[in-house]
Amino acid sequence: MPRVLSELLRKAENPELTKKPGYILIENVKGFESSDTRNELVDVLKKCHYSYKEFLLSPTDLGVPNQRLRYFLLAKQQPLIFKETTLTNEENTLLNHQILSENVCCHSNLDKNNLQEVESTPGRTDTSDINDRSKSEADIQNTSESMSMSNLESQRDIGSKTDNSVSPKERNIKEYLEALSQESFEDYAVPDKTLLRFGRVMDIVREEDERTCCFTKAYGHYVEGTGSFLQRNNSLTKKWAFEDRLDSNVTLLRLQQLGLRYFTPREVANFHCFPKEFSFPSELSRKQQYRVLGNSLNAHVVSVLLRYLVK
Repeated sequence: MPRVLSELLRKAENPELTKKPGYILIENVKGFESSDTRNELVDVLKKCHYSYKEFLLSPTDLGVPNQRLRYFLLAKQQPLIFKETTLTNEENTLLNHQILSENVCCHSNLDKNNLQEVESTPGRTDTSDINDRSKSEADIQNTSESMSMSNLESQRDIGSKTDNSVSPKERNIKEYLEALSQESFEDYAVPDKTLLRFGRVMDIVREEDERTCCFTKAYGHYVEGTGSFLQRNNSLTKKWAFEDRLDSNVTLLRLQQLGLRYFTPREVANFHCFPKEFSFPSELSRKQQYRVLGNSLNAHVVSVLLRYLVK
């Protein structure tokens, strides 16, 4: 990405480039907002007379039960301006709350007095909140064996650090699930050897929960930090399965009773808000399907940003 951005910046500053893009949307990993490349990027945008806004957004901010915190930048060639009327009141409030910084043209004229840059203003996410939020998501996705069981159980309630007063109502995981037959469930059940070896570090969620971890391309092949696992038996807990330092055979028996399974590729696509019409080519294996889906952009997040950008 830095190489691509460097090329973009080089072209943008070229005086021979008479027709610059009217709209720009950039997505990058959390941390990019504090990089030298980002600083170079916004400097060029200002020189080229772009209004821009920067965000840190996760699908959970927009009510989707999947965590994937990412940096986004929206830019418009002046005199184009951002119109909040293109969004719902809920979306508009949420985006305004999540702005990291902005350099906007208030009116159609390009008088410098009409340009304003806002960073960490009241009502927006400040640097400490952003760091805490990113840290909480990283903690969930990189749970280690050294963590206490009580801490493991408490992680299920940690989500985005977005203020609840501006967060949309999150939907339960249940709304994104397929209706699997018993045969299909067995096909996606977590193998015993995986339960014994990685049970303590698995991120286990239930149907009524409102978050899952980011699914990577290694999901279905590796365990730790690759995504969440669904528990069917809601009457039991992961803590119960590992309490009392039980014999491995007893622990395995308890883990089996949780009824753990992988999310299907279609369910992962649902968390990414892919349309119902989306399907995989029949020749793709399950492993290939997970690889294609891993770390995908969330279609709903991008659709909200695009509506804000181009309308």
